Formats: sequence, C-alpha cells, structure tokens
Amino acid sequence: MTQTQTVRSRKAQSEKARSEKARSEKAQSQKAQSQEARGGQAATGNQVDEPEQVPYANEVRLCGRVAAVPVVRVMPSGDEMTTFRVIVRRPPAALRKSKVTVDSVECVAWTAATRRSASRLEPGDVVEVTGALRRRFQRSGDGPVSRVDVEVDRCRRVPEPGRRRRASPSDA
Repeated sequence: MTQTQTVRSRKAQSEKARSEKARSEKAQSQKAQSQEARGGQAATGNQVDEPEQVPYANEVRLCGRVAAVPVVRVMPSGDEMTTFRVIVRRPPAALRKSKVTVDSVECVAWTAATRRSASRLEPGDVVEVTGALRRRFQRSGDGPVSRVDVEVDRCRRVPEPGRRRRASPSDA
C-alpha cells in the first residue's frame, strides 16, 4: 500500500467513525426526548426503567400528645419493644374535608435508647417523634392481619408555651 492509499484509508476510517458517532448521538437524543415525553421513564419492551436518581424517602415527623401510658412488650424472640400512641390534631384545611379532628398514630420503639425515652412519657405529654412507617403482619384468629405504625428513631418531649415544667424528684 502506498503512502497516498494509507492517508485515504485513514481519512475514510475517521469519516466513518464520525458518522457513527453522530448517529449514536442522534439516537441518544431521540431516546432522551421520548423519555421526557413519557414523564422521565424509558420503556424497553414490556419493562419500564426508573430514572437513575429517584429521591425515595420514608421519613415521618409527628408532633402531638401521648394518649396513654407506654406499654413494654416482650416478643417470643426475647426482644423488647415499647409502644405508645400519639394523638395529632389535623390542620384546618383537612377539617373542611372531614369531621375527624385528630389522628391517632401507633409508635413502636425498638432500640434501648428510644425505649428509655418512650417509657418516660406520660399521658398528655406533648412529644415530637421522628421515624419511618412500617407495615407489619401478624397472625390472628381470622387470618393474617396487617397494620402500619411508626418505627421510632427519636422521641422527645416538647415544651408547651405558657405551661410550666413538671417538678421532678431531683428538683426537691
């Protein structure tokens, strides 16, 4: 092969590579446009792929009053848990849609620190609870039962404006 033929061959190869690159970029652009038209999801056959970065979150924050004395339960496995209910007032906008004025939410504390915090609560205490929603299944006489509760990460009393702190034994 002569030098001229080699130069022509290289030019042809580079032009071919450029046109393939341009076709690939055009295909990607069309795919992105069709993905945007479908609301951010790319369809491949019968599957729907999720966008790369979905901001999934399971975070709960409740502020309300403790309904009753927290209950400590020991599971058959030996694990302990403390359960309590928080009564949360609904906002005024929700009252236009329903006559129900409060929600009662079951909270479960599993770790030693959260169990200690929960066990110190008393009925009527205003608390802030953070955690995650959990769906639990258990067997009953009628078959499997499902319920949703808040698995507590943090639980603390919140001081109410204009209300005095309760006297504790260490204050005497």
